[in-house]
Amino acid sequence: MHYTSCRLQATGRKLQVTSYELRVTSRRPRYEKVSAVICVLMLLSAVICVSAFALYEEKIKEYDKEIQEKEKEKTKAEKELTTEKKELEKKRIQERNLRIKLDKIKKDLEVKKKEIIIYNENLRETKKKLEKKEEDLGAATENVRTSQGTLGERLIVIYKRKSLPYPHNFSQKILQKKSMNIIASCDADELARDEEKKKGIEGEKKSLEEKRTKITTFKEVALAKKGEIEKNKKTEETLLTKTEQERTAYEKRVRELEKASKELENLIKNLEAKKRETVEQARLASLAFRQKEGRLPWPTISREVTKTYGKHQHPQYKTYTFHKGIDIKAPQGVEVWAVSKGTVVFAQWSENPGLREYGKMVMIAHGGGYYTLYAHLDSILVKENQEVEGGQVIGKVGQTASKKGPYLYFEIRKDGAPLNPLHWLKEIK
Repeated sequence: MHYTSCRLQATGRKLQVTSYELRVTSRRPRYEKVSAVICVLMLLSAVICVSAFALYEEKIKEYDKEIQEKEKEKTKAEKELTTEKKELEKKRIQERNLRIKLDKIKKDLEVKKKEIIIYNENLRETKKKLEKKEEDLGAATENVRTSQGTLGERLIVIYKRKSLPYPHNFSQKILQKKSMNIIASCDADELARDEEKKKGIEGEKKSLEEKRTKITTFKEVALAKKGEIEKNKKTEETLLTKTEQERTAYEKRVRELEKASKELENLIKNLEAKKRETVEQARLASLAFRQKEGRLPWPTISREVTKTYGKHQHPQYKTYTFHKGIDIKAPQGVEVWAVSKGTVVFAQWSENPGLREYGKMVMIAHGGGYYTLYAHLDSILVKENQEVEGGQVIGKVGQTASKKGPYLYFEIRKDGAPLNPLHWLKEIK
């Protein structure tokens, strides 16, 4: 036989175990650990239920304060974002206007380039014409010189004939004189024509030279204008490059502010959700555990139940066994949470044969004789006698003492009797 004795002491809002004694009179030591666990569980079931809202009040205030701070940051970011968007729009308009202006400058530059090409072509043509006129003028000058020589020689002959004795035949003399005058007159006409032609060529040459001077002047003006346009083009291109860089910087800043604003918005939503969850936890914590039936949060992120509570037939031996909890399939290492506020009464991998098959296990007492059990954990993150809140991480999913891979075994008990966890957990929607 064995028995246990315990002493309780009231300290404020809960009862504490001030002494504990375990005496074993039986020769069955393997049940000693079980008896100790049962004794502790029975003692902790006497914990006085108190209002839990006060325990969450400080946490809710912290959420409120953080939400207010993040809302201020979001307001500031949105105000800055509005300003940056306005500046961005200004830069886009400025860039668009600069592109339009630059396009016009480029067109004007092309016009000037074509104009200069035309002037160069005209100058080449005028140069060719001037060269031809130079040749024509040279030939005309030579013709005038030849005609002058011919006429001079003719006049000398006529002059000399005047000093010769007159022929005996007067008629012959008169005929010779007339012939010489006619020939001299023809020579004079030829000289006049040559001189007129030379004069005409000189006039045409002068016109071409004036035209060349005028074209050269126009070309110089066009070149000066082209240089001015190119300088203006370079200035506008530099300004456009600067504006593009500023616009890119504003776009980057706007994206960053939009991202920051979105992140703040999501953070505020998460904080508000956590606040609502904390308020709900505070509300639920203020209720007796028995009033939480159907409203308890799930102990892990997974909702995949691979084995339900109740009687199950073995597929090979056709025998029936009673499954006192549920198996929740979950990835290795994901968090396991306490479903409600309570005190950890067991947190280890027991050497006791009756408990070893649960692997690393945590058991929490919630008062009123209610307990929850979390088994096959990979790691345990709480200690025995530690008070935990609903939603607090107590361990991580594993497969200790399991042959089925990683999963969480979860039980709810009332005064030692198992209850169907699916009746207590929130319904899956």
